[in-house]
Amino acid sequence: AGNSINDIFEDTQHNLWISTDGGLCRLNRDLEQFIRVFPNEKNPHLVLSNLAEDKANKLWVAGTDGALYRKEGDSFVTFPNPENTSSIIEFIILDNGLFWLSYANYQLFEFNPQTGGFRLLKNNPNQEILSFFEDEQSRVWLGLNGGGIQIYDAPNKDWHNLKHKPDERNSLPND
Repeated sequence: AGNSINDIFEDTQHNLWISTDGGLCRLNRDLEQFIRVFPNEKNPHLVLSNLAEDKANKLWVAGTDGALYRKEGDSFVTFPNPENTSSIIEFIILDNGLFWLSYANYQLFEFNPQTGGFRLLKNNPNQEILSFFEDEQSRVWLGLNGGGIQIYDAPNKDWHNLKHKPDERNSLPND
């Protein structure tokens, strides 16, 4: 559907999904062809980025309009963020079922899929969050563009930073 691939994801049903600058496609393995499934004629200019699947095996897609989209049958349910319409850079579905989303305007939001509500967690001026990881101790690691790593220790509700320290041999090689 587009010339720029933003994410590739295989769901639990072994469907291969490709998000592009022109929409979301699913590979039909039997016919060896891609089928464009989203967006439709209602929102033809929507660019989709990241893909993930929740514990209920529902596919979620992030949009450049700041919204999340959940696949329901042959359609998608929209969850717009009323506080932020900037592009979603990355998101993660945490073990507790909540989502964390980084936006192009350097904000970090939490999304509750049960209520459909968004909550601002953090403003990171000039610190774009590029990646997320949740470890076995329920710590969420945030990879920043030029800002090192931020770690949120959920059990202790505490933030830590890891940055390059030129005088320490075992620190990050750069930020």
